[in-house]
Order: sequence, then C-alpha cells, then structure tokens
Amino acid sequence: MTVKLYHKDVYAPAIMFRSPGVVRVRYSRHAEQAALDDRYGDLTGYLTPFIDFDEVEIVEVELFEGQIAKRVIRHQVTKELVLVLVVSSDGFVRTVWGNLTTDRHATLDRRKFVQPPRTNGIVHKALVKLDA
Repeated sequence: MTVKLYHKDVYAPAIMFRSPGVVRVRYSRHAEQAALDDRYGDLTGYLTPFIDFDEVEIVEVELFEGQIAKRVIRHQVTKELVLVLVVSSDGFVRTVWGNLTTDRHATLDRRKFVQPPRTNGIVHKALVKLDA
C-alpha cells in the first residue's frame, strides 16, 4: 500500500490540488460532535450539504495507491474564523474543527509530506507553485 501526503506549504503539484468542483458531503457523527463542541463555539451552522471546492483552500492531499483519498480544506466562515474539514474523495467528512485566521501553523512537520524534487541539489520551485 502506497500512501503519499502532500501539503500546500511543502510541495503542491497543481494537478493534485485542483478543485473537484461542487461536492455533496456527508458528515460522520464524530465530525458533527466535533463541530458542536469546538473550542470556538458551536460550528454546526456551517456544516452544509455541499462544498464548493473552488471557494475553499485545499491545504493537504492524501494519495492512496495513486488516487486522491482525502483532502484537508480551510473554509473561511467569519472574518476571524475558518472551518477546517477532512473530506474523503467520496464526500465523507471525517472531522472538522475551527481555526483562527491568524494561526500561522508554526508546528507544521514538513518531514511528513512528499518533498519537492531535487536535481543537482536544487529544488525546482516552478514545480512547487500552484497554477495561478
């Protein structure tokens, strides 16, 4: 079993971070409970039956056997708050949590993710940038 994890701040091939468009989603009991008990308050009002991936930030993509298995997305719900969702490729939302827009993710462990390709010790930054 081959699992590869990509993060937008480490290495983000554009084809994997491309939006799948509007997706019908289903929430796990865990996701619903997590939204209800979030440290920033009750977030259940932000759990919609559809997610427009063109309107969210895809932060992380997991590949399993060469196919996208899940995406972690950030959806801004207020000026100060984003809703983070872990969404399987079939639209099943595993979990959610709130995060402040000011959070700069200083704890990101870059070693967990696929690294940009190197040639002669030089990272090819053109491969790292997302298409505009």
